Amino acid sequence: MKKRVIIIGAGIAGISSAIELVQNDIEVIVLERRAFPGGRMYSIWDNESGEYIDNGQHLMAGAYVNFFRILKTLGTYNLIEFQKSLIVPFIDLEGNSTVLDSNVFPGKMGILYGFMKFSGVCYKSKIKSISLIRNMLNDKIEIEGMTVDSLLSLNKIPGDIIDRFWKPFCLAVMNLKINDASAQILSNVLKKLFQSKNNSSLAFSNVPLLKLISPITDWLSNKNSNIYYNSTVKQLQIDDNQIAVITDKNEIIIADAIISALPYFAFQKILPEKYREYLFFKTLNEYKNSSIISIYLWLDKEISNANFTGMLGTKTQWIFNRRLICHDDEKNDRKYPGHITLTISGANDIIDENPEMLAKECFNEVKTAFKSDAKLLSWKVIKEKRATFISNPLMDAQRLSQQTPIANLFIAGDWTSTGLPATLEGAAYSGVLAAEYAMNYLNEK
Repeated sequence: MKKRVIIIGAGIAGISSAIELVQNDIEVIVLERRAFPGGRMYSIWDNESGEYIDNGQHLMAGAYVNFFRILKTLGTYNLIEFQKSLIVPFIDLEGNSTVLDSNVFPGKMGILYGFMKFSGVCYKSKIKSISLIRNMLNDKIEIEGMTVDSLLSLNKIPGDIIDRFWKPFCLAVMNLKINDASAQILSNVLKKLFQSKNNSSLAFSNVPLLKLISPITDWLSNKNSNIYYNSTVKQLQIDDNQIAVITDKNEIIIADAIISALPYFAFQKILPEKYREYLFFKTLNEYKNSSIISIYLWLDKEISNANFTGMLGTKTQWIFNRRLICHDDEKNDRKYPGHITLTISGANDIIDENPEMLAKECFNEVKTAFKSDAKLLSWKVIKEKRATFISNPLMDAQRLSQQTPIANLFIAGDWTSTGLPATLEGAAYSGVLAAEYAMNYLNEK
């Protein structure tokens, strides 16, 4: 008889697990509380502008091999646009600009050369940072238990390059400030980015994010598996060798195994009380959140001719030109000629600020930096208070395995033990790991 696995949650982790299992001839039932898939990667319709916006602008990298495998399976990989090589422009409030450009030489040499040409920092700062990066790539430096801040301090990295490179880089890849971020996780990211020229190139979705993942519904249906939307799991039911879920409609659905692909705080709620006292599950109480703020601005004209730009010395960290990146609905250009997204990562200290004041303050920063007379016509602020977990050194060492003490229960999510930060790739990889553990269990059963 064909084995059945229930997956709770149709985010990237859950979808990744589902694809892996179905491709190994296992029936999958995915239960999703919302009416659409994608988890934190979703799009919403904005009535004022008449277009879709995402819950946040996702900057991807060529190293996202597990996430891109999902898109290739679903036939949406062609909707991703890749840089030919790593190019990252920056600008400060005075309008001074610089570019980290790896285009001159292929592979690692191009990145290192681009680093040396990076302006606004002294030669000594570049050499010291390159030396640190090389030591991390070659495992010639002890980083266990260290924050990025302490790593930079120990290696006497000057403040100019910390402000203009290390801080923005850490916020971009980990959604954390350097005094919180795990140096080990940062090292893992660098190793993946430096594996090949293609790995370090950045990528964007040419369509609203939901369209990348929405084919999963039909894909599963064609493989004799299903996603049931608007279906909330109230609790797990665990009795001896049998496991099941109880839904909000009081249905009991039995399976051979279950993969919970919920955020850690949601998983904790569906776990039966007696299991919460297990030492393994008590770690759930240690997880903390890091916030991201996305600000969508519609303007009377374009403000930049670059796809994206990092901003230095400002509250605004990144600006993305939606008119250049997203080609889904060209007719909107006529209503609002300019459309940009601003991103603020590691935003716990400002998450409760007034949205309108925040939007106008950040818009003024952008106008000043780009010396633009553009007018703000409309705005929308999206606050993700639980965008990611805080992967500091202590938490990173305690991240839960995808295999739990309950033999037929597995967990997936970017917060589980992947060695990666909380990104789309981290979520996708966790789904693969959870599926592998589940298949091992089913094969031994």
